Amino acid sequence: GIAILWLTTSHAQNAIKTELGIQVGLLSGIDFRYAITERWGVGLQAGGIAIDLGGIRQNIAEQPTLIDLDASWFSAGITLDRTLGTPKVRLKTGLFYCIQGDFNYRIVPDRSFTIAGITYEPEDLGHVTMAFSPTRIQPYLGLDFRFPIGKRLLLGGAVGAWYLHRFTPELSSSGFLSFRADAMPFLQR
Repeated sequence: GIAILWLTTSHAQNAIKTELGIQVGLLSGIDFRYAITERWGVGLQAGGIAIDLGGIRQNIAEQPTLIDLDASWFSAGITLDRTLGTPKVRLKTGLFYCIQGDFNYRIVPDRSFTIAGITYEPEDLGHVTMAFSPTRIQPYLGLDFRFPIGKRLLLGGAVGAWYLHRFTPELSSSGFLSFRADAMPFLQR
């Protein structure tokens, strides 16, 4: 995520025991953390992303083309973190389950063109779509940065990565751009 806002509650001895966070950024969601010791914590985290970049114009094989890219992903998981040297930095690892995940890339001709004297309209040409689905179990490793604002509020950020294993694309097409079913294994590589 790009930016994370944590709201915290304090333990009676002034040590933070629990944190409830709202994450806003590339990945948005909620984060709950319980401090086991001064340096170690466990947590529950859930979040998602939804991006729709439609109508990107690009030339493919010197033909004007529209590209639609959309992604949606929602996962939840458990985390274990260790505070490093300063309470402002934590190393976090986790195991997440992808509840829903789709990444789609669609190519659609933008205008008609002529081949051997025959004019094809965009709806006749059709489209090519590649759909990717990530693996369900996703290990995570990252760093959290925290900056206190008052006694009960922290502002921070996180940088991390999920291991999504190998995506297997599903290809589909229509119209003139259709390809034969026996070509599918070659195109998926």
